[in-house]
Amino acid sequence: MAATIINKTLVEKSREYELLEDFNGMDEDMDFYITESGMCFSWDPYMYTAYAGGIFMLEIPYSELADILKDEFLFLADKPV
Repeated sequence: MAATIINKTLVEKSREYELLEDFNGMDEDMDFYITESGMCFSWDPYMYTAYAGGIFMLEIPYSELADILKDEFLFLADKPV
């Protein structure tokens, strides 16, 4: 369930950018990290954007992940972004 929600959100957010090719969702080995405001996913240059565009990153705010956060982390979804 978590992967489905994250994948759907990433695909929706990717439509906001001019990409070299269509973004089809999560890769098995994709990089991500946790920030104060959400989960951030990144891809190398040339994978979806021109090298000059740098690393392609998408962040999903915790508020959009509230349905899949464990109870002890729900406070993150209430933090202002």
